[in-house]
Amino acid sequence: ERAWHEHYRAGFEALETGALERAHAEICAALLDAAGFEPRDWRFAETLDELGLIDYLLGDDDASAAAQAGAVAEMLLAKGPRAAEVELYAARLAYPLARAGRDAQAKSVAAAPYGVFTQGLVPVSRETARRLDWLVAEYLRIEEMAIARELQDVIAKAPKNRGAENGAATSPPSHAPSRPSR
Repeated sequence: ERAWHEHYRAGFEALETGALERAHAEICAALLDAAGFEPRDWRFAETLDELGLIDYLLGDDDASAAAQAGAVAEMLLAKGPRAAEVELYAARLAYPLARAGRDAQAKSVAAAPYGVFTQGLVPVSRETARRLDWLVAEYLRIEEMAIARELQDVIAKAPKNRGAENGAATSPPSHAPSRPSR
């Protein structure tokens, strides 16, 4: 946890001074640290969000969208659909999507953040499908039955085989690690 904090802080400070390459390296190191945290720990999502911003500032819209979509997914899986960060991260995802000419998708996900799963912005592994069960239960708890059904459809389509899958809800850019399964 200390290593994550040190890398995250160094990345944030580098970002504030405009040293984007250094910020990128530090946030990627923080992401490696956060990948080992518990699946419902918000810091993995927070670090992906920071990486998405840096990638956006570097002009890499694809990497930014992947990291931001991962941040939305991981925050949904960490805190649930009513967490304020979910809406914030979904709004941030709209920037790289819009700049890449994907305006309709940007608006759709901003309005319905769970769309990162239903629209394929985040691939769903067997382990992610297992984690999605909790999110489905959260949507059922708040009586969002249609959303719960859509997510159940996503779970049903997830791979069933035992492969080299992991617990990450994201397939982050090649410079970012995946969350290990628990």
